Amino acid sequence: MQYIGPEHRHYELKCTVELGMTAQQFFEAAKEEYLRNIIQDVELRGGEVIEIDDGLRPYRFYVYSDALVIPAYDFSWNLRK
Repeated sequence: MQYIGPEHRHYELKCTVELGMTAQQFFEAAKEEYLRNIIQDVELRGGEVIEIDDGLRPYRFYVYSDALVIPAYDFSWNLRK
């Protein structure tokens, strides 16, 4: 599986949305659907990061386009200040 590692210092919180799905469910849906159909009423652009937190650990996805999200993996994101 390919990952991308964007640096957290480049990002800030844009909005919070209740998806009602796990990170795995989101990623599987994103393989089949456009992001605009999964996360409605939020305009997502390439270069943004989606974070899904299950209460135990956050999962992040880099938005390449409306049709492609890539799992984002970077140990430095786990450092909360």
